[in-house]
Amino acid sequence: MKPWKENGTAISSEEVNFLVYRYLQESGFAHSAFTFAYESQITKSSVAEAQVAPGMLITFLQKGLAYVGIEEHLNEDGSESRCDVDFSLLKAHVCGVRRNGVERGGSGSGSGKKKRGADDDNDNDNNRRGAGAGEDEKVSPAAAAAAAAAAAEEAPVATAAGAAAGSANMADTGEAMEVDTGEERGYGEENGGAGAAAAGGVAAGTVAANGEGGMGISTGDGLEGGPVGCDEIPDGDVAVLNNHHSEVFMCAWNPKYDLLASGSGDSTARIWQISPKLRGSKVAEDASRTSMVLKHSKEVGDKNKDVTTLEWNREGTLLATGSYDGVARIWSQDGALQHTLEAHEGPIFSLKWNDKGNFLLSGSSDKSAIVWDVARGDVQQQFRFHEAPTLDVDWKDDLTFATCSTDKAIHTCVIGEEYPRQTFTGHCDEVNAIKWDPSGTFLASCSDDYTAKIWKMGQTSCVHNLEEHDKEIYTIKWSPRPEKKLLLASASFDATVKLWDVHAGKVVSTLQRHQDPVYSVAFSPSGDYLVSGSFAGHLYIWSVKDGTLVKSYQGEGDIFEVAWNFREDRIAACFSTSTVCVMDWRM
Repeated sequence: MKPWKENGTAISSEEVNFLVYRYLQESGFAHSAFTFAYESQITKSSVAEAQVAPGMLITFLQKGLAYVGIEEHLNEDGSESRCDVDFSLLKAHVCGVRRNGVERGGSGSGSGKKKRGADDDNDNDNNRRGAGAGEDEKVSPAAAAAAAAAAAEEAPVATAAGAAAGSANMADTGEAMEVDTGEERGYGEENGGAGAAAAGGVAAGTVAANGEGGMGISTGDGLEGGPVGCDEIPDGDVAVLNNHHSEVFMCAWNPKYDLLASGSGDSTARIWQISPKLRGSKVAEDASRTSMVLKHSKEVGDKNKDVTTLEWNREGTLLATGSYDGVARIWSQDGALQHTLEAHEGPIFSLKWNDKGNFLLSGSSDKSAIVWDVARGDVQQQFRFHEAPTLDVDWKDDLTFATCSTDKAIHTCVIGEEYPRQTFTGHCDEVNAIKWDPSGTFLASCSDDYTAKIWKMGQTSCVHNLEEHDKEIYTIKWSPRPEKKLLLASASFDATVKLWDVHAGKVVSTLQRHQDPVYSVAFSPSGDYLVSGSFAGHLYIWSVKDGTLVKSYQGEGDIFEVAWNFREDRIAACFSTSTVCVMDWRM
C-alpha cells in the first residue's frame, strides 16, 4: 500500500500496522498481537526499530478527533459554533447546548445544525449527509463515517449480525505476542544455573499443540455452564499456578518424572515440580516455591522473546524450547541451559525430538525446517522447500520427517537427502498441523480449508479426505495405543471435536458440547479418555469407549493447551490469563 499524503503529511500502512501492534501489546492482547505480527510481518519492517512512546495510537486518535471537532464547528467567517456535546469515534455527532438541547448558531449562520429528534430518525438524506447536516453544507469523511455508524445503531438486527461476525473472526485468529514483564530471578542465559528459582517466572507456549486427540458425542444441553449429568472437578482438586506474567501458550508433562513445563509470552519457560503426594492449593504452593524459571532474554522485557513452543525428549532428561526471536534452546530437567541453537531467521512455531533423541527438528516462519545435532548443538541440515512459513513438523522415524506450511503443501524429507522424498498437495488453504500415526504408516494433516486428510508414502493423492467440519481445523491428534483401534481426533473453530475411523474414512463421533473454538485436545496415555479445551475456559473429559462426558472444569480465560501426565491421574491446562491449572483426575 502506497503512503497516504495530504498537506505534507505521509502515512504508510506499515506505520499504522505498527501502532496497532503496539496497542495490542500494551493492552495485554498478547495472542492477538502475535497473530497480527505474523500476518502483517511488521516485526520484519524497518518501522519496528522506531522509538514510539506508549499509547501513541490512542494519542493520535484523540488528536484527530479534536481536529474533526474544530473542523465541524468552524463557521465560514472563521468563528466557532458553540457546542457542549462531546465527539465520539463511533457515533454521529449532533451539536447541541446542554441547557436547552438546541445549538445557537454562530454569527455566520452557515451551519444551521440542530439536534436530531425522533422525527428525524428516518431521514435518509440526513443519514447520507451526516447527522443534522444542512442542505448546502459539506460533510467531512469523518462525519459521514460517524453517520453510518449511527445508522447501524438504528438497525439492531444488522448490527448484531455484524458484531457476531466480528467476534467469530477474532476467535479464528491464532498466535501470541510478547508482553513486557517485571524483573524476576531464575535460570537461563545469565546464569545457566540449576535448582530452584524464586517465584515470578513464566511458562512457554506454542502455536502447534502437543497432546493427543479425542472424541465424544453430543451429551450436553447446548447451554453455557456445567454439562448436565457430568461431575465438575472440585476446586479442591485444582492447583492454580499463577506465577506467569503473560498468556501461557504451551504446557507439557515430562514423560518420566513429575515435572510440568510451560511457556509464555513473557519470554520465559518454567519447569514446575508437581508432588504426587499433594493436592489442590498445596500443589500450587509447593510448585511455586520449587519451580525453575528458564529465561530466554538477558534483559527483562526484551522484544520478540515469547516462548512459542516446547517439548521434552522421550527420556525426560532434556527440554527444548523455541521462541519468537528464532532461537531454540535445550535445557536439562533441572533448568540448566545446555545449548543455544541459532540459525532461523524468524519465529519458531514447532519443535519435535526424534525417538532416539539425537536430533531435534524445528519449523519456522522463515520457510525452513532445521534438523539439529543435539550432541554438538549445531545444524545437521537445513531444509528450504516451502514458499511460506513452516507451521508444523513431525517425525516419521529417526531419519524421516514431514513439514507443512501456509503455502498449502506438505513435504516429507530424509536427513542427508537434498530434495523432498515426497510432496503432498491437495489442501486449498493453510495447513495448520501434521501428525504421523504411532506406527509411522499414515500422515494426517488439517487445514483452514475445513478438511483433514490422510496421506500415505508412495501415494500421490490422499487416502481419505475428511470433510465434516464447518470451520478451520486447528489441530489433529492420533490415539496413542497401536494395539487398539486407530482413531484420529480433529479439533475445529466450529466448536466441535470429531473422531474418525481412519481405515473407513468416516466420522465415528462428534463432540458438540463446546460453544467456542476448540484449541487443544489430548488422549490419555491409555487412550481410554479424551480431554478437550476451548476458548472461554471450558475443559471437558470424555470416555472414548462410549463418548460420554465424565468430567468438566470451567477456568478463567481461553485454554491454549491441555495435557495428561504419564500416570494418567492429572491434567494440565494453560490459559490466556497467565495461569496453568493442574487438575487431579479420578473417576
